Amino acid sequence: MTAENLIGTREPAPRRARDAVARFESMPSLAPGDHVVQFFESDQFLASSIAQLARSSLATGGAFVLIATERHRCDIETKLRASGFDLATAEREGRYLARNADETLAQFMTGDEPDPARFRAAIEPVLDQSSASGRPVSLFGEMVGLLVEARNHRATIRLEQLWNELQVERGFALLCAYRLPRAGDELTASLIANICAEHSQVIPTESYAGLPSPDEQNRAVALLQHKERWLEAELANQRQTEQQLQAALAAERAARAETEAALRARDDFLSIAAHELRTPLAGLSAQAQVTLRRLKRDDALDPERLSGALEAITGQTFKLRDLIDRLLDASRIEAGTLRLERQWVDLSALAAAVIETAKAKAPELVIALVAPHELVAFVDPHRVELALTNVLDNAIRHSPEGGAIEVRLVGVNDSAIELSVRDHGGGIPTEERRNLFNRFHRAHNRQSSGGLGLGLYLTRQAIELHGGSVSADFPADGGTRIVMRLPA
Repeated sequence: MTAENLIGTREPAPRRARDAVARFESMPSLAPGDHVVQFFESDQFLASSIAQLARSSLATGGAFVLIATERHRCDIETKLRASGFDLATAEREGRYLARNADETLAQFMTGDEPDPARFRAAIEPVLDQSSASGRPVSLFGEMVGLLVEARNHRATIRLEQLWNELQVERGFALLCAYRLPRAGDELTASLIANICAEHSQVIPTESYAGLPSPDEQNRAVALLQHKERWLEAELANQRQTEQQLQAALAAERAARAETEAALRARDDFLSIAAHELRTPLAGLSAQAQVTLRRLKRDDALDPERLSGALEAITGQTFKLRDLIDRLLDASRIEAGTLRLERQWVDLSALAAAVIETAKAKAPELVIALVAPHELVAFVDPHRVELALTNVLDNAIRHSPEGGAIEVRLVGVNDSAIELSVRDHGGGIPTEERRNLFNRFHRAHNRQSSGGLGLGLYLTRQAIELHGGSVSADFPADGGTRIVMRLPA
């Protein structure tokens, strides 16, 4: 069933408009203190309605004030003259006053808000002139309609309130007019409800007021109720769609930010890796060149000097090999091809050996081991050694000269083994902690002194491959404690 079926055969719009004007004409004039709102669809209907109100007010000895747009003023005055009304005489007597709505509105608007004092300064002189000798005054104001068209809804309601405040003091009758929007939304519906709340009477548009019988009007109301429910459902769907769109946009922005961060981390890492790899290569090259020059110059090398040069070359080679091994391990982890080679290992002896190597690297630090005489576990000794070495290197890097590092190895409830390293350095900034075990984290910490940013990442991966876990504590007295937990 169509909308037309619901309300019967629809009459042509011009006829409905004429019928609506006829109904308006049959209404008595506005009484002092009335504040009526007229909704309209066509300019012709508005002009006819206001012209009839002006005739009624003037015919009963009152005054009429028209504050309208230039176009509507011309249409209204044309209809008044066509009906035989002597407009010029009413103007000379001060009983008919016309003002431009755009110009009047501009007199009291301050930014986007109507100014109460300037509003009174613009309107009260007009009321004083028209109400001379105690004449009752009817006024049509179109300024609120202009504010709605400008979508300044807050100012619209505020202006209606200013009219109400002035009306209480002066007792004039007021008619406001709003063009009904073609398509409504929640904001428009809320605005219309607020507008109606500020008025003592509401006159519907010509498409409703022009219906010939109460039955036709009831049918129209039923149709409007149906449309309201449909619009509510459509708006709910629209809100849901907008929410889904916003969620999708947020996810897309997050994914883009994550990708951009990964690209930045990759670029930073490549820059750091190139620098770290270049350093041992430069050492190798320098030692080789010096040895060659001495050999060419002397035809022979002092055994002690040759031994020193070879040791330096060997040290740089080991460093270069270590860097390459770390990069290869990271690649294997990403590819899922890193495998453990487990065997029974005394972790106490393993930890002691790693610490001896670390002491040789950092003789200025005090590195102590607290461990049982023997603690055997079924692990990959190479991976556990690398994990402990990485954590120790990190502690050494962040420890002050003369600082202390404690390494502890303990069994926990016969179900787990904890291997921890505690330094007393400056600690990890709060904003960096959640990324501590992430790959390439060094690339985001410019204060770090060397390293690829892979050490703690490889440690976590190695321990997790064993079925264990890695965590970090930040003691109140400073420093960092890295805890590696392995299954017993």
